[in-house]
Amino acid sequence: MRIKRFTATDMAAALARVREELGADAVILNTREVPGRRWLPWRAGKRIEIVAAVEDGPRDSAAVHGERRSLPVPSPAESSRRRQPVGAGHPANLNGHLPLGTHPDQTRNDGTGRFSGQGAAAGQGNRYPWFPPSGQGNRAGVSDDEWRALIRKLACTGQSPAALVLNELTGRLVAGGMDESRAHALAESAVLAMPDEGPWEMDVAMDRLREVIRNQLDPWVSSPMSSDSRVIAMAGPTGVGKTTSIAKLAAIEALDAGRRVALISADTYRIAAVDQLRTYAEIIGIPCLVVYSTEEMRQAVEQLSGCDRIFIDTAGRNFIQRDHVAHLAGMLEAARPDETYLVLSLSGKGADLRRMVDALRDVRIDKYLFTKADETDSFASALDLVLKETRPVSYITTGQSVPDDIVEATLSYLVERL
Repeated sequence: MRIKRFTATDMAAALARVREELGADAVILNTREVPGRRWLPWRAGKRIEIVAAVEDGPRDSAAVHGERRSLPVPSPAESSRRRQPVGAGHPANLNGHLPLGTHPDQTRNDGTGRFSGQGAAAGQGNRYPWFPPSGQGNRAGVSDDEWRALIRKLACTGQSPAALVLNELTGRLVAGGMDESRAHALAESAVLAMPDEGPWEMDVAMDRLREVIRNQLDPWVSSPMSSDSRVIAMAGPTGVGKTTSIAKLAAIEALDAGRRVALISADTYRIAAVDQLRTYAEIIGIPCLVVYSTEEMRQAVEQLSGCDRIFIDTAGRNFIQRDHVAHLAGMLEAARPDETYLVLSLSGKGADLRRMVDALRDVRIDKYLFTKADETDSFASALDLVLKETRPVSYITTGQSVPDDIVEATLSYLVERL
């Protein structure tokens, strides 16, 4: 695709230049008024600027045979509409056809992750050429910001190859639980990172999306428990797997690393929660204390001062209620943990995860521990949370087996589960 900028004294003259240089199939991408050159008196005042594009390859039959097509002069209403900023409307070519020579029935997902296009070569109906997103190429003076605006504008049509890929990527992330605005921004960055050479298929677009997310996630992954951390607290809503996660980490620290480990249970609200943690402690061969108040929490931490690791299991409550948040904050203040993990289920809805984080704004949370990776196909909701809060993720649990089903979070593990 060739893209070029044209300026003229009025809309009719500018469109005539577009037709002369790019042909009647050119797509009008943007129009606006620009100031003239003050040092050239005959060019002072307002001028019309048009950014137009045409698909590479043979022109239409009329152009090939040398026939001239009349280009209608736009009415004042049309001129006003065409002067709207990028994104305010849909791009259309000079003949009123769909952009890029596409047709609604010829640019749909065929169910295999591939898109067909009218401009595809024979025998390659599941492929289509891509617009060059960077470098000099055919962009003819169009800046990166203008190119991004172009992608957004094409997406409004729902018909161009760019729109199909952008919407497909966005839809996959949203279906996985990601906030729609973030999903669209990530998908847009992936579209802009597509290779110049083309043609390509949907799996290439997914590779670019993973690369974009990988780059943004990089500072917030692979942050395991610090060797200097002695008191580690687990917080989170009920039923996400805090107790089992503590048992897994405690077993690894005690049995594999050979550290002196102890457990403290403050989850005295859930039936059998204390018994469950005590059972794990007996199997591992480590002490377990139960506390009911902030003062008992201080005494327990002091009593276990000779341990290398102290894991605290806090009560899982409905933290939408402020009194429950206040109780958790009081327990954590008494324990003074070196690290506090927010434990959340990967199978939870994205909106619910975000609501939980918002409810715990007043509680110091250092890292995430995500559970139940075996119960979901997509980590999109968790990735959304990590990127939104810029808080690292350390561990992911993959099943119920203690201590086996827990892994340190890695970029490759996370981005492969979009």
